Amino acid sequence: MSQEGPHTPNPQDELAKFVQERLEMRKWCMVFENRLELCWPAEKSAADVAREKEIREFAKANGWTAEIHDAGLSVIFKKSRPNDSTVL
Repeated sequence: MSQEGPHTPNPQDELAKFVQERLEMRKWCMVFENRLELCWPAEKSAADVAREKEIREFAKANGWTAEIHDAGLSVIFKKSRPNDSTVL
């Protein structure tokens, strides 16, 4: 039986908190695969495109941009500027 309940942290909520805290102190926050894997498990296939899209949507939903570097290794999140209409 699953141990999930109202007190089980959502990995995306935890990541959002982590990124937000760092963006309050600096202009960008690099997140490595060990944290990304908790939210979006890596699959070496066409699923990589879907994973990148989900990461970009997560960033946009939180008011950030996402620069995916070395797919499967790291992502840099930055605060969106008012004139940013797309996520990198």
